[in-house]
Amino acid sequence: MTHSLPPSTESTIVKRVTDEKFVDVYTSNEEAARLLENGRTLVAVKAWFFVAALGSHSYSSGIHCIRIRVDDGVPFLGIRSRSIPPVPSEFSGGSYCLESVSTYGWEISYAAIINGHVHANSEEIMEPDSAIYSLTLNCDQRRLSLVNENTNEQSEMEVDIHQVPFPWCLFGA
Repeated sequence: MTHSLPPSTESTIVKRVTDEKFVDVYTSNEEAARLLENGRTLVAVKAWFFVAALGSHSYSSGIHCIRIRVDDGVPFLGIRSRSIPPVPSEFSGGSYCLESVSTYGWEISYAAIINGHVHANSEEIMEPDSAIYSLTLNCDQRRLSLVNENTNEQSEMEVDIHQVPFPWCLFGA
């Protein structure tokens, strides 16, 4: 006996996001960061100030891959819930990543950040300078992955949808 099955609701097609840009910048000093190239580049221009930015797109289903170039520094690359605005942590000197609920991703060359908490036992340590990264948001399986395209180092994590409700957005700091 054969049965027809409904089509799968999970996508296997990876959508390359080529028009993502930063639109909302968070910092305690307006002169600490600049958006360049029509929002495609976030630059911290003042030392000793934490900076964070949200991407323009919202993601709720499917698989999306965003390529990000890091020229220098130790940035955070990841996601957060669009409905939960970033707030600086008074316990971590004003960081928008640490102790910040709804934040998932990687502080490059340091650690994974899961719901604002450091998980320093991440398997891979990625080199930050002059590298291209592919950040893949798999909304259907609730997973994030990061690949350093220069070295092929990669890391992956599960996302708790209760801590990071849809829609997600790109989060950089």
